[in-house]
Amino acid sequence: GTSSVVSWLVLVLVGRVSCVQDQAPGDGVAICTDEIVNGEPNPFFANRPVYSANERPLMDSRDYNRLLQESGDAYVPWQSLDRDNNNTYMVATEWTQTSSATCAGIVTVCGFSEGAQENWLITQHINTVLPGGGGERLRKVTVQLEGTLNGCDISRQCRQSFELYKWETSAIDRNGATNTINYVRVGRVSPSVTSGVMSFVDSHDIELGTTGGFYLGVVDLTTCVTLTRILILYYVCPEETSELISRPESQSLEGSPSVERVCVENSSTESGANPILICGARGEWQVIKPCLCNPGYQLDSSQDMCSECPEGTFSSGLGNGPCETCPANSEGTGTALSLCPCLQDNYRAPYEGPSVPCTQSPGPPSDFRVSNVTNTSAVLSWSPPNDSGGRPLYEILYTITAMVKE
Repeated sequence: GTSSVVSWLVLVLVGRVSCVQDQAPGDGVAICTDEIVNGEPNPFFANRPVYSANERPLMDSRDYNRLLQESGDAYVPWQSLDRDNNNTYMVATEWTQTSSATCAGIVTVCGFSEGAQENWLITQHINTVLPGGGGERLRKVTVQLEGTLNGCDISRQCRQSFELYKWETSAIDRNGATNTINYVRVGRVSPSVTSGVMSFVDSHDIELGTTGGFYLGVVDLTTCVTLTRILILYYVCPEETSELISRPESQSLEGSPSVERVCVENSSTESGANPILICGARGEWQVIKPCLCNPGYQLDSSQDMCSECPEGTFSSGLGNGPCETCPANSEGTGTALSLCPCLQDNYRAPYEGPSVPCTQSPGPPSDFRVSNVTNTSAVLSWSPPNDSGGRPLYEILYTITAMVKE
């Protein structure tokens, strides 16, 4: 109804004029970041970006109602700086906020028609000390930019690229953040577009030292661009159990060292040691030494576990394949069998594996004959047994034992 609309208008206005932001993460406006505001469901929360399990955002421009200060605004997190008038600082409006939509965070620059440009868009301080109290610092972050190049082509004398700079500092220092001498160049954004209004998404990795924080500068050098989103994030390999390995959350680092983890119950590596993994640069687990289900177990991929072989089946070695049915003349009583033993009076040859059916002993030879008997010799002959016991005839061995009668 009308009263609810008015109440949300009040919330929007409060978010715009009373929020003080100095440092990300955690400085976003509640109406952009919280599911519940003033005890009521937040209708803008449904539009909040969804991050994947391996992404940890440090700063997202969509977490703010406004990024740059205008008349009537309270203190807002970002600053715009004009450096193209013989390197003298001026009150700058070159980078401007171009959308009044709630939680939009859209900024534009397009001053190329006035000649060569150097316009800086400077974020608030980004804290890169990892949570948890250990004081560990991020050594790399990723900057993702979304936007459009607005009719920028060679004929209009504007560039199709802009620059990224960083100033590493542990302190919140808005005055220092506008001193461009502090910054170092970290990359150029050159979207692969042609003339006209073209959308782009671009990503850059920024290496960091151990200071624990930085300011990001987006520098226009005579282009015409609208930025619809600036996201600064880092990657982790998420906590999960996958491929039979229990994996706690780990930070993604370039050249991450291998780490030992633990196989889930009823599984192990071929060597018997702990499994070895690496947390990749984009938060993907890479398994170096995998876990396999133990003998007597098979992989249950839906539960990511090893389950017992049911009665009448077996699994003889490490592996993630299904259990096999017990072969003929063997006993499959019980579960988690690594071998189905032969029934009574049935056997396997020593060289035969557990998948081979068991067989009985063959009968005696048939049609046994003795001929050409002398004082020192005799000729023995026979035919194969009538009952081979289930063995192929070529596998039956005959042994002759000479008995000397005194």
